[in-house]
Amino acid sequence: MNDLISIFVIIVGIGFAGLVLYLLSYKYSKDKYIDYGDNWTVVEGHITGAPALLSDFDKIPNATKMVEKYSFDKISDTRFRVFLIIDEHFDKIPNAANIIERLSHDPVAFIRRGALLGVKKHFDKIPNAANIIERLSHDSNKFVKSEAAEGVLSHFDKIPNAAKITEELSYYSDKDIKLQCVKILKKHFDKIPNAKKIFVKFSQTSDEDINPILIKILRYRFNEIPDAPEIFSRILSTIMTTVTKFDNEVSFLDTLHIFSEHFYEIPDAKEMLKIFVNTNKNYIEDLSREEYLKNMLENIFNKISDERIKI
Repeated sequence: MNDLISIFVIIVGIGFAGLVLYLLSYKYSKDKYIDYGDNWTVVEGHITGAPALLSDFDKIPNATKMVEKYSFDKISDTRFRVFLIIDEHFDKIPNAANIIERLSHDPVAFIRRGALLGVKKHFDKIPNAANIIERLSHDSNKFVKSEAAEGVLSHFDKIPNAAKITEELSYYSDKDIKLQCVKILKKHFDKIPNAKKIFVKFSQTSDEDINPILIKILRYRFNEIPDAPEIFSRILSTIMTTVTKFDNEVSFLDTLHIFSEHFYEIPDAKEMLKIFVNTNKNYIEDLSREEYLKNMLENIFNKISDERIKI
Protein backbone atom coordinates (compact mmCIF):
# COMPACT_ATOMS: atom_id res chain seq x y z
CA MET A 1 0.00 0.00 0.00
CA ASN A 2 2.79 2.35 0.95
CA ASP A 3 4.46 1.58 -2.39
CA LEU A 4 1.32 2.57 -4.29
CA ILE A 5 1.09 5.82 -2.34
CA SER A 6 4.72 6.55 -3.07
CA ILE A 7 4.22 5.93 -6.80
CA PHE A 8 1.13 8.15 -6.80
CA VAL A 9 3.05 10.96 -5.07
CA ILE A 10 5.89 10.67 -7.61
CA ILE A 11 3.44 10.79 -10.54
CA VAL A 12 1.67 13.82 -9.08
CA GLY A 13 5.03 15.49 -8.47
CA ILE A 14 6.20 14.88 -12.03
CA GLY A 15 2.89 16.13 -13.39
CA PHE A 16 3.07 19.29 -11.29
CA ALA A 17 6.66 19.94 -12.34
CA GLY A 18 5.66 19.44 -15.98
CA LEU A 19 2.78 21.88 -15.57
CA VAL A 20 5.10 24.50 -14.08
CA LEU A 21 7.58 24.09 -16.92
CA TYR A 22 4.77 24.31 -19.47
CA LEU A 23 3.42 27.51 -17.95
CA LEU A 24 6.89 29.04 -17.80
CA SER A 25 7.67 28.08 -21.38
CA TYR A 26 4.22 29.29 -22.48
CA LYS A 27 4.82 32.67 -20.85
CA TYR A 28 8.27 32.88 -22.46
CA SER A 29 6.92 31.98 -25.89
CA LYS A 30 3.87 34.18 -25.51
CA ASP A 31 6.04 37.14 -24.53
CA LYS A 32 8.19 36.61 -27.63
CA TYR A 33 5.11 36.04 -29.74
CA ILE A 34 3.59 39.35 -28.64
CA ASP A 35 6.91 41.16 -29.11
CA TYR A 36 7.10 39.99 -32.70
CA GLY A 37 3.52 40.69 -33.63
CA ASP A 38 0.46 38.44 -33.75
CA ASN A 39 1.41 36.70 -36.97
CA TRP A 40 4.94 35.67 -36.07
CA THR A 41 5.65 31.95 -35.95
CA VAL A 42 8.19 30.95 -33.32
CA VAL A 43 9.87 27.56 -33.50
CA GLU A 44 12.31 26.72 -30.73
CA GLY A 45 12.80 30.39 -30.04
CA HIS A 46 13.55 31.33 -33.67
CA ILE A 47 11.46 33.29 -36.12
CA THR A 48 10.18 31.38 -39.15
CA GLY A 49 7.63 33.87 -40.46
CA ALA A 50 7.42 37.67 -40.54
CA PRO A 51 4.11 38.89 -41.92
CA ALA A 52 3.41 41.22 -38.99
CA LEU A 53 6.73 43.02 -39.15
CA LEU A 54 6.43 43.25 -42.92
CA SER A 55 2.89 44.63 -43.03
CA ASP A 56 2.78 46.50 -39.70
CA PHE A 57 6.35 47.80 -39.64
CA ASP A 58 5.37 51.32 -38.59
CA LYS A 59 3.23 50.03 -35.72
CA ILE A 60 5.90 47.88 -34.08
CA PRO A 61 8.27 49.58 -31.58
CA ASN A 62 11.96 49.04 -32.32
CA ALA A 63 11.14 47.45 -35.68
CA THR A 64 14.50 48.49 -37.14
CA LYS A 65 16.37 46.83 -34.26
CA MET A 66 14.34 43.68 -34.75
CA VAL A 67 15.34 43.55 -38.42
CA GLU A 68 19.00 43.81 -37.42
CA LYS A 69 18.53 41.07 -34.83
CA TYR A 70 16.83 38.66 -37.21
CA SER A 71 19.52 39.19 -39.84
CA PHE A 72 21.82 37.28 -37.45
CA ASP A 73 19.35 34.46 -36.84
CA LYS A 74 20.78 30.97 -37.23
CA ILE A 75 17.82 29.82 -39.36
CA SER A 76 18.50 30.75 -42.99
CA ASP A 77 14.81 31.21 -43.83
CA THR A 78 14.61 33.90 -41.18
CA ARG A 79 17.64 35.71 -42.58
CA PHE A 80 16.10 35.56 -46.06
CA ARG A 81 12.83 37.06 -44.83
CA VAL A 82 14.83 40.04 -43.65
CA PHE A 83 15.27 40.93 -47.34
CA LEU A 84 11.49 41.07 -47.76
CA ILE A 85 11.25 43.58 -44.93
CA ILE A 86 14.19 45.64 -46.17
CA ASP A 87 12.81 45.61 -49.69
CA GLU A 88 9.55 47.11 -48.46
CA HIS A 89 10.97 49.48 -45.84
CA PHE A 90 14.54 50.23 -46.99
CA ASP A 91 14.41 53.97 -46.33
CA LYS A 92 13.11 53.42 -42.79
CA ILE A 93 15.97 51.13 -41.78
CA PRO A 94 19.13 53.21 -41.21
CA ASN A 95 21.54 50.28 -41.54
CA ALA A 96 19.73 48.49 -44.41
CA ALA A 97 22.71 48.84 -46.75
CA ASN A 98 25.08 47.39 -44.14
CA ILE A 99 22.75 44.42 -43.49
CA ILE A 100 22.57 43.62 -47.21
CA GLU A 101 26.33 43.84 -47.61
CA ARG A 102 26.92 41.63 -44.56
CA LEU A 103 24.45 39.01 -45.79
CA SER A 104 26.17 39.03 -49.19
CA HIS A 105 28.93 37.11 -47.36
CA ASP A 106 26.46 34.59 -45.90
CA PRO A 107 27.57 30.92 -46.12
CA VAL A 108 24.16 29.96 -47.56
CA ALA A 109 23.92 30.53 -51.33
CA PHE A 110 20.28 31.60 -51.51
CA ILE A 111 20.98 34.26 -48.87
CA ARG A 112 23.81 35.66 -51.01
CA ARG A 113 21.43 35.60 -53.96
CA GLY A 114 18.84 37.44 -51.86
CA ALA A 115 21.45 40.09 -51.08
CA LEU A 116 21.93 40.60 -54.82
CA LEU A 117 18.20 41.10 -55.25
CA GLY A 118 18.42 43.88 -52.69
CA VAL A 119 21.48 45.37 -54.34
CA LYS A 120 19.79 45.41 -57.76
CA LYS A 121 16.71 47.21 -56.47
CA HIS A 122 18.46 49.68 -54.16
CA PHE A 123 21.75 50.04 -56.05
CA ASP A 124 22.08 53.81 -55.66
CA LYS A 125 21.51 53.61 -51.91
CA ILE A 126 24.18 50.98 -51.23
CA PRO A 127 27.71 52.46 -51.21
CA ASN A 128 29.48 49.21 -52.17
CA ALA A 129 26.82 47.95 -54.59
CA ALA A 130 29.18 47.64 -57.57
CA ASN A 131 31.78 45.78 -55.49
CA ILE A 132 29.16 43.36 -54.16
CA ILE A 133 28.02 42.49 -57.67
CA GLU A 134 31.58 42.03 -58.90
CA ARG A 135 32.55 39.86 -55.93
CA LEU A 136 29.48 37.65 -56.25
CA SER A 137 30.05 37.27 -60.00
CA HIS A 138 32.92 35.00 -58.89
CA ASP A 139 30.69 33.04 -56.50
CA SER A 140 30.93 29.25 -56.53
CA ASN A 141 27.15 28.92 -56.90
CA LYS A 142 25.75 29.23 -60.45
CA PHE A 143 22.49 30.82 -59.31
CA VAL A 144 24.39 33.54 -57.45
CA LYS A 145 26.55 34.10 -60.55
CA SER A 146 23.45 34.40 -62.72
CA GLU A 147 21.94 36.95 -60.34
CA ALA A 148 25.20 38.92 -60.39
CA ALA A 149 25.10 38.89 -64.20
CA GLU A 150 21.57 40.28 -64.06
CA GLY A 151 22.87 42.98 -61.74
CA VAL A 152 25.47 43.92 -64.36
CA LEU A 153 22.71 44.05 -66.98
CA SER A 154 20.63 46.38 -64.80
CA HIS A 155 23.45 48.72 -63.74
CA PHE A 156 26.15 48.33 -66.39
CA ASP A 157 27.09 52.01 -66.58
CA LYS A 158 27.48 52.28 -62.80
CA ILE A 159 29.81 49.28 -62.45
CA PRO A 160 33.43 50.20 -63.34
CA ASN A 161 34.43 46.66 -64.34
CA ALA A 162 31.14 45.73 -66.03
CA ALA A 163 32.75 44.82 -69.37
CA LYS A 164 35.38 42.67 -67.68
CA ILE A 165 32.77 40.90 -65.54
CA THR A 166 30.67 40.19 -68.63
CA GLU A 167 33.59 38.63 -70.47
CA GLU A 168 34.56 36.50 -67.46
CA LEU A 169 30.99 35.25 -67.04
CA SER A 170 30.74 34.44 -70.75
CA TYR A 171 33.09 31.49 -70.23
CA TYR A 172 30.61 29.64 -68.02
CA SER A 173 28.45 26.99 -69.66
CA ASP A 174 25.38 27.47 -67.46
CA LYS A 175 22.50 28.51 -69.71
CA ASP A 176 21.09 31.14 -67.33
CA ILE A 177 24.47 32.84 -67.01
CA LYS A 178 24.92 32.75 -70.80
CA LEU A 179 21.47 34.22 -71.30
CA GLN A 180 22.23 37.18 -69.04
CA CYS A 181 25.58 37.73 -70.79
CA VAL A 182 23.96 37.77 -74.23
CA LYS A 183 21.41 40.28 -72.97
CA ILE A 184 24.27 42.46 -71.70
CA LEU A 185 25.98 42.11 -75.07
CA LYS A 186 22.85 43.19 -76.93
CA LYS A 187 22.31 46.24 -74.73
CA HIS A 188 25.92 47.38 -74.28
CA PHE A 189 27.76 46.03 -77.33
CA ASP A 190 29.75 49.21 -78.01
CA LYS A 191 30.95 49.43 -74.40
CA ILE A 192 32.48 45.94 -74.30
CA PRO A 193 35.94 45.83 -75.96
CA ASN A 194 35.74 42.13 -76.77
CA ALA A 195 32.06 42.12 -77.70
CA LYS A 196 32.67 40.62 -81.16
CA LYS A 197 34.78 37.83 -79.69
CA ILE A 198 32.13 37.03 -77.07
CA PHE A 199 29.42 37.07 -79.74
CA VAL A 200 31.30 34.62 -81.98
CA LYS A 201 31.84 32.30 -79.01
CA PHE A 202 28.14 32.29 -78.13
CA SER A 203 27.17 31.76 -81.76
CA GLN A 204 28.93 28.39 -81.67
CA THR A 205 26.42 27.02 -79.18
CA SER A 206 22.92 25.85 -80.04
CA ASP A 207 21.00 27.29 -77.12
CA GLU A 208 17.41 27.98 -78.15
CA ASP A 209 17.09 30.74 -75.53
CA ILE A 210 20.01 32.82 -76.76
CA ASN A 211 19.68 32.26 -80.53
CA PRO A 212 16.86 34.82 -80.95
CA ILE A 213 18.99 37.43 -79.15
CA LEU A 214 21.99 36.59 -81.34
CA ILE A 215 19.78 37.11 -84.41
CA LYS A 216 18.74 40.48 -83.00
CA ILE A 217 22.38 41.51 -82.50
CA LEU A 218 23.25 40.35 -86.03
CA ARG A 219 20.49 42.45 -87.50
CA TYR A 220 22.13 45.64 -86.24
CA ARG A 221 25.79 44.52 -86.15
CA PHE A 222 26.01 42.40 -89.29
CA ASN A 223 28.77 44.47 -90.89
CA GLU A 224 30.83 44.62 -87.69
CA ILE A 225 30.97 40.93 -86.79
CA PRO A 226 33.57 38.68 -88.47
CA ASP A 227 32.00 35.94 -90.60
CA ALA A 228 28.53 37.30 -89.94
CA PRO A 229 26.95 35.63 -93.03
CA GLU A 230 28.21 32.19 -91.99
CA ILE A 231 27.20 32.78 -88.37
CA PHE A 232 23.70 33.82 -89.42
CA SER A 233 23.40 30.77 -91.65
CA ARG A 234 24.50 28.48 -88.83
CA ILE A 235 22.17 30.00 -86.23
CA LEU A 236 19.20 29.96 -88.57
CA SER A 237 19.87 26.34 -89.53
CA THR A 238 19.92 25.43 -85.86
CA ILE A 239 16.65 27.23 -85.22
CA MET A 240 14.93 25.65 -88.21
CA THR A 241 15.99 22.16 -87.18
CA THR A 242 14.91 22.54 -83.56
CA VAL A 243 11.57 24.33 -83.91
CA THR A 244 8.66 23.92 -86.32
CA LYS A 245 7.96 27.63 -86.52
CA PHE A 246 9.17 30.92 -85.10
CA ASP A 247 7.36 31.47 -81.84
CA ASN A 248 9.05 34.82 -81.35
CA GLU A 249 7.63 37.39 -83.77
CA VAL A 250 10.49 39.80 -83.11
CA SER A 251 13.10 37.17 -84.04
CA PHE A 252 11.08 36.29 -87.13
CA LEU A 253 11.11 39.90 -88.29
CA ASP A 254 14.81 40.28 -87.46
CA THR A 255 15.52 37.27 -89.68
CA LEU A 256 13.52 38.75 -92.55
CA HIS A 257 15.40 42.02 -92.22
CA ILE A 258 18.74 40.23 -92.42
CA PHE A 259 17.62 38.36 -95.53
CA SER A 260 16.40 41.61 -97.04
CA GLU A 261 19.61 43.54 -96.44
CA HIS A 262 22.28 40.83 -96.82
CA PHE A 263 20.76 38.25 -99.13
CA TYR A 264 23.73 37.98 -101.50
CA GLU A 265 26.23 37.62 -98.64
CA ILE A 266 24.54 34.65 -96.97
CA PRO A 267 25.73 31.17 -97.98
CA ASP A 268 22.95 29.15 -99.64
CA ALA A 269 20.60 32.03 -98.99
CA LYS A 270 18.08 30.94 -101.62
CA GLU A 271 17.73 27.41 -100.27
CA MET A 272 17.58 28.60 -96.68
CA LEU A 273 14.97 31.20 -97.53
CA LYS A 274 12.81 28.61 -99.25
CA ILE A 275 12.91 26.38 -96.19
CA PHE A 276 12.29 29.36 -93.93
CA VAL A 277 9.29 30.48 -95.96
CA ASN A 278 7.77 27.01 -96.26
CA THR A 279 8.20 26.39 -92.54
CA ASN A 280 6.45 29.65 -91.68
CA LYS A 281 4.10 29.98 -94.63
CA ASN A 282 0.91 30.74 -92.73
CA TYR A 283 2.72 33.20 -90.51
CA ILE A 284 4.18 35.01 -93.51
CA GLU A 285 0.76 35.18 -95.17
CA ASP A 286 -0.57 36.99 -92.12
CA LEU A 287 2.38 39.36 -91.94
CA SER A 288 2.31 40.14 -95.66
CA ARG A 289 -1.05 41.85 -95.21
CA GLU A 290 0.78 44.70 -93.49
CA GLU A 291 2.10 47.10 -96.09
CA TYR A 292 5.63 47.66 -94.82
CA LEU A 293 6.16 43.93 -94.33
CA LYS A 294 4.74 43.20 -97.76
CA ASN A 295 7.27 45.60 -99.30
CA MET A 296 10.10 44.00 -97.35
CA LEU A 297 9.08 40.51 -98.45
CA GLU A 298 8.86 41.63 -102.06
CA ASN A 299 12.33 43.14 -101.77
CA ILE A 300 13.70 39.80 -100.58
CA PHE A 301 12.06 37.77 -103.30
CA ASN A 302 12.97 40.19 -106.07
CA LYS A 303 16.61 39.48 -105.31
CA ILE A 304 16.18 35.93 -106.51
CA SER A 305 16.85 36.04 -110.22
CA ASP A 306 16.37 32.50 -111.52
CA GLU A 307 13.61 31.22 -109.22
CA ARG A 308 10.86 33.05 -107.38
CA ILE A 309 9.50 31.81 -104.11
CA LYS A 310 5.74 31.82 -104.01
CA ILE A 311 3.93 32.89 -100.85
